[in-house]
Amino acid sequence: MRPRLIYCAACGISGISIRAALDNTKRLRMAAISRTKTYAARQTIIDEGEPAELLFNITGGAVKIVQTATR
Repeated sequence: MRPRLIYCAACGISGISIRAALDNTKRLRMAAISRTKTYAARQTIIDEGEPAELLFNITGGAVKIVQTATR
């Protein structure tokens, strides 16, 4: 998993991401269980109200967060 950690360390926002709060042991554990997934433009990643079962670490592109109207 070494390459993923090197990429993470070189990221311009690593100092303000969740990574900054982790010691090296926890970073290694996180790298060992993480997976890379690519989404198409305008594809929904998660819908409002869904259980928070995943942690997303955006490494490229942009994500638009929208809140649906209150019911």
